[in-house]
Amino acid sequence: MRRRLYYTDRQIVKNLYTTGSEWQTTDGKEYVGPYHTYITGEVFTQPDWNETTSKELIKFEVKDQNVLNYQSLKNIQVKYETPQPAIIQVTNLDRTNGFITRYIAKKYNETKIIEIDKLQFDKWLENKIDQNVWQIIPVYWKISGPLTTQIKGAVTTLGVREQNTKTVIDLESRMPGISMFLNNPIQYYTDTEFVVPRDINAR
Repeated sequence: MRRRLYYTDRQIVKNLYTTGSEWQTTDGKEYVGPYHTYITGEVFTQPDWNETTSKELIKFEVKDQNVLNYQSLKNIQVKYETPQPAIIQVTNLDRTNGFITRYIAKKYNETKIIEIDKLQFDKWLENKIDQNVWQIIPVYWKISGPLTTQIKGAVTTLGVREQNTKTVIDLESRMPGISMFLNNPIQYYTDTEFVVPRDINAR
């Protein structure tokens, strides 16, 4: 919950994005995705405040290696699941929000890259998919809005093409080869003026 009930637009910095190693949730999980900040120093997930889905973020903290080794020993399991490529389904809600989160996976010792779904990503977070073998990166991917960068006065807003290209370039150092895999910056792009299909069951 935010400290104040109301903030002016000047007191909020919206539509920020982190690719990792910057923020974590209060339960210690590294956060990758959109976020916004307040003049009070508060940081929350989502591009803007959402009373239902926004979660508080704190500075990312790298755990001591001895702690990580101990936790790894505690979480040893004999059999892990193997990620499988998934077909991405873009919903009307995704189009309204203007972005989707894609999940890109690769074995540390291989070059092959695949795209998986959120269900498998959640299993990876729970270590049901071996975290020592598989690297999985969530990718913030814009799918609607202006295709090219817009400049209004002193404000520059990256277009879909430029934003997705920048995102992929930023992630290349973390997962070499991802820029070749995500080589179409307007993949899944849709015009924001779409028609929601009528519910054929409605009377």
